[in-house]
Amino acid sequence: MYFAYKYTKIYYEKHGNNKKVILIFPGWGDNRKTFYKMIDDLKDDFTIYIFDYPGFGNSPIPHKDLTIYDYAEIFIEFIKENKIDLFIISSPFDFWMCYKSEWFENTKTAVIFYDLVPYLFEEYYFDCDFGKDIYMRNLEFVKNCDIIMPISKSAGEDIIKIGADRSKVEVIYSGVGDFFHKVLYTPE
Repeated sequence: MYFAYKYTKIYYEKHGNNKKVILIFPGWGDNRKTFYKMIDDLKDDFTIYIFDYPGFGNSPIPHKDLTIYDYAEIFIEFIKENKIDLFIISSPFDFWMCYKSEWFENTKTAVIFYDLVPYLFEEYYFDCDFGKDIYMRNLEFVKNCDIIMPISKSAGEDIIKIGADRSKVEVIYSGVGDFFHKVLYTPE
């Protein structure tokens, strides 16, 4: 299916058919297929929407460059039209997107949190004020999400140290997908 927005369209899929509705937002350069295992585990209990960024997966390349405001409008409209209960963000620090809590009025937000490396080593990560500004705004957004899912105990402690509410933090250790398997290696 496609969701039309001004001068582009976004490919999305709907899985399950339940009253509780989730929208999963893959990270930049990723696509919906990464989340199929998770969707399969959740589809009996939820309705799940997931889509491909413009120019990725089945979403065509837009005829015109999209701004951070265009991306925001796309997600705000999709959330409103589909009455999303939970918005899961898998990559909150993509620099083309700047999240704001007020976009999600009646929608809970959950975020997968990796680390604070750019925050801790900003002199190596930010070559302009614009990038730092977007990162810091998104960091504030992450701290205020309803659910913060760090991929390690240390990442969880880090986000708590800079102001996230401990009761919102639930560690979800990184794992390896089913498509990885042991390969017998014999050197020649």
